[in-house]
Amino acid sequence: MLLVLMGCGVDPAPEDLDGLLHWSWVNWELASEEDLEEAAATLRGFEDTDGSITDLQPEELEHLGLENKDVESARGWFIVYRFDCDLDTLQELLAEPDQLSLYPDAYETYTREYSSDPEAFVSGASETMEWDSRWSSKYLNNTYEAETKAGLRRVGDVMLGRAWFPEPATATDDDYGWEQDYQNEIFAMDGDRVVHFYGMWREILAAGLTQDDDGLVNLTQNGMRDWDDQTAELCGER
Repeated sequence: MLLVLMGCGVDPAPEDLDGLLHWSWVNWELASEEDLEEAAATLRGFEDTDGSITDLQPEELEHLGLENKDVESARGWFIVYRFDCDLDTLQELLAEPDQLSLYPDAYETYTREYSSDPEAFVSGASETMEWDSRWSSKYLNNTYEAETKAGLRRVGDVMLGRAWFPEPATATDDDYGWEQDYQNEIFAMDGDRVVHFYGMWREILAAGLTQDDDGLVNLTQNGMRDWDDQTAELCGER
């Protein structure tokens, strides 16, 4: 269900995962601490799982200034996954500019340029941090190169993440393409572990497979869990 702000506050967080992901995407900048704690309480009620989510709609890109996107061609999926860490340590890791050294299996190259102060974000003086990254990554025998716009927002004991392609990625082979990518995340504590609600909408062609092939989706969801497992290892080293 699409939730649109009409200047009268933020609608309550839905109690289903699909609705919650759309809600947090649309209300990323405006949801209050109370709103987000309600969302986190809902999230804690779900066991680790994965699945599909309904399509983004063009209206859900307007707050990012994105127009003329065939967004309904991008298929959505998610994971809910718990890993050992705490929000303060996770915040420091995600603010680190050298993501290549932290996640060498995910990237071949990676650079990040901040548009806000990462130190203020880590210290708590600012609730948001935003950046542009340029990176390359090998996926199914092809190297993609892309620019991503991304941000983190921490309010109280909940942290949100989002990222998207302003332009399609480039590929080294004509049989590959990566037209759209929109990622949305909620991190919250569940006891002494982080519960991570990680969703994405993606339009991609890789080795003859597209976002409509369940095998590619399953491979990507496993990679999302691998990312969290690597993050847990990094947290343990801090």
